[in-house]
Amino acid sequence: NRKKRSGNIYQFDDCKVRMEAAEAYAILLSLEVIKLQDHSIRELIAYSKGLKGTFGKNSTHVNLMSIVRQFSNWMGTRPINRSNTELFFSYLMKNRHGTTYNEYRYWLNRLFEELKIFGCFTYIKPIKRVAKTPQRFFQPHQVKQLHEYIIDKAPQLWHYIEFIFYCAIRPRRELRWIKAGDVLMEERKILIHGEHSKNGKTQYASIPNKFFPSLSYIYDKRPGEYLFTQRWDKSKPIGRNTMGERFRSVIKELDFGPRYSLYSWKHTAAFRMVKKGINVFYIQK
Repeated sequence: NRKKRSGNIYQFDDCKVRMEAAEAYAILLSLEVIKLQDHSIRELIAYSKGLKGTFGKNSTHVNLMSIVRQFSNWMGTRPINRSNTELFFSYLMKNRHGTTYNEYRYWLNRLFEELKIFGCFTYIKPIKRVAKTPQRFFQPHQVKQLHEYIIDKAPQLWHYIEFIFYCAIRPRRELRWIKAGDVLMEERKILIHGEHSKNGKTQYASIPNKFFPSLSYIYDKRPGEYLFTQRWDKSKPIGRNTMGERFRSVIKELDFGPRYSLYSWKHTAAFRMVKKGINVFYIQK
């Protein structure tokens, strides 16, 4: 049954003011008319998994699933509705960069619309993008502090950091895919396959003399073994965000602030090379 409702918007003479009043009233009506039902996280995850293969790049779906996973972890047993969705984005506003906030909003809003979950994003608007603050590098005394803390509590994480620092390997896109057979001990190189490298080209990362002794365990591994695996399934590489989350908890525990990440170790290495007078073009390569 249709009901006619009047918002008295014609009381305003100015066209712009009248349009603003109409838009505000439309939002109010939508919240009254749409009987928001609670949807489950399981429904969202199942639908998102089914989208695999619909994107041009597999990395897009991986990124989408990462967003859905982070959303589901925060939601826990809460149902999906407007109130809980707004609480989640309030959390993002306080704990993530604006670019990340907008990316989450784009993908989750898109998924909600496709699942016909309406009304959740009525008051969740994109925020103005600001220039991203450059990642910081670690000073020598901070490296020492982090080493002492991590080597004792999470030695695998420290070894992961060594790869990033000494070999400039990207933590999420490249490092987690490396197998023992990709580490060429005699040539002191690490093969980075094109399907995982940023520029799509197969290339090599050099193994510095200082890092080489830490890789002696490679001799005892089978070529097809991943260096960093999932806890419960050793045949699969470690999760895309696993090491990043572990390091983020360390940074939080030691009160370093939000501008540090695993990628900061690449910046730290580059900064040290610049200080030693190494050619910038060589560092870039």
